[in-house]
Amino acid sequence: MYCEGNLKSPYVALLDADIGIPSPYEYMKPLIRSLSKQNIRACVLERGGYGFSDTGPLPRDGNHTLNEIVSTIYESRMRTPFLYIAHSSASFTARALASEYPELLSGMILLHPSHEDQELILLKQVKNLTDNDIQLRKDTRDYIDDVIRYVNPIALPRLFKYFHFEFLLEYEDPYELYYMNGWKSYFDHILNLTNTSINRKVIFQNKYTGCVWSELKHFQSDTAESIKYLRFKSSINQNNNTTSSSSGNSGGNTAGNMIINNQSNSTLVNNDDDDDDDESYKKIPTIILTAKNLIDGNCESNHFTEGSNMCNNFNMWKEGRGQAIKKLHSDLASFYNAKWDLIESSYDLPIDVPDVIAKYAKNLFLKIIKN
Repeated sequence: MYCEGNLKSPYVALLDADIGIPSPYEYMKPLIRSLSKQNIRACVLERGGYGFSDTGPLPRDGNHTLNEIVSTIYESRMRTPFLYIAHSSASFTARALASEYPELLSGMILLHPSHEDQELILLKQVKNLTDNDIQLRKDTRDYIDDVIRYVNPIALPRLFKYFHFEFLLEYEDPYELYYMNGWKSYFDHILNLTNTSINRKVIFQNKYTGCVWSELKHFQSDTAESIKYLRFKSSINQNNNTTSSSSGNSGGNTAGNMIINNQSNSTLVNNDDDDDDDESYKKIPTIILTAKNLIDGNCESNHFTEGSNMCNNFNMWKEGRGQAIKKLHSDLASFYNAKWDLIESSYDLPIDVPDVIAKYAKNLFLKIIKN
């Protein structure tokens, strides 16, 4: 964890980057500077395997990530409660923390957050893939990711520039390209593919590659299932409370607009249910900022090279993806009683609009103090 800003500031924010950002500290640097201008002290997490952090135990699932972050917070004696600013997949960790350790949070800002049903919605409802299609796609991607993982330690990727270049450009969705940042850092001719100022020198490439591989393996499987379970648990608790307090009235579905049918054996969940306030997450002020350019922007506004497969695929699925994004983020906003805004930005909100995010953060702090 790296912290910058006024040590005496009453405003503290914890920044957490998406999967595949080699150096979260470097990636979040513009946002750190903007937060500092608002007198907000910013601390950046570098999860196990990222930057100079040790790998940590495998698998790199939500359970290990949550436990490590909580330990880091206590060991660093970081001021709590703090504002959690989480980007994309890191929003899963923020949401788990809000459910299991609400006393640590003063608020949350979720930057284009991932959704536990994201994979299903995008592949089935947007691209009309069957279950068999999805499984074949997963097997193919897993194979390629495994190949990259195993050839990295012996530097063989340097011999397969064409393979890597074509592989990167074939990825259909903006999210997927970012997971490859560490791997693409080997090759000068694709470093500026997204025109983002990330740290392209990964100190411990092999360690990083293994962690990204593990995070991706678990992101849309057991980590997403854990988040579904937390929603299921809070929904059941809400229904029970409503039933006991209002005879004749059945409790509504507090899981928002999506239908969550899951009873996962999640290891993220604290079993001391009798002592937990399962609705405490609704008391945490939350803001969701959606990257509007992914909904109605063009290739240029999203930093995709015109004429590339990335750009062509973006345009092909633009309408369906845009509708899916709004549906998923609307669901999260409903579930968390959150303020939800669409921001003129690409997927890289911390880089494109750091001043905008910092203003949201400061206004949220002022609202918290006022209340």
